[in-house]
Amino acid sequence: MNIPTLEHVIEAVQTAVKKYPGGVRAMAAEMDMAPSSLGNVLNPYADRTTVKLGLEQAVFIMRRTGDVSALQLLAAEFGYTLLPMHAEPDKDVQGEQLDDVERLTDLQRAIRRNAPQRERAKLLGALIIDLMETETAVRHEERRP
Repeated sequence: MNIPTLEHVIEAVQTAVKKYPGGVRAMAAEMDMAPSSLGNVLNPYADRTTVKLGLEQAVFIMRRTGDVSALQLLAAEFGYTLLPMHAEPDKDVQGEQLDDVERLTDLQRAIRRNAPQRERAKLLGALIIDLMETETAVRHEERRP
């Protein structure tokens, strides 16, 4: 059986680890692994017959780093987008609406330039999150006396 390697998903996990305070060394220590072993697992171009990024490892890294971009890419691979369980606004209603317009513009530009489906799915997910934040901001305002 020839199992495809999703290099872009592995790269996303690798990037999350590199941005983590202390990088690969710190994450490897938390995972009780040698830094070189973790580095090999996170190499998207490694020989996948001998080295694999396990699901449990990827989930551990996403939890520790808070970076779920690999999960978003994996969802896009199947034609889905992810939404957070709770989209809390960081602006008032008008500010959130401006964010919505910017995100929609980004998506439309990506469509116009024939961006890859993965990129469009990520932009669509960001737009939906912003729309949810706007709705939450509206509800917050409605509750105010």
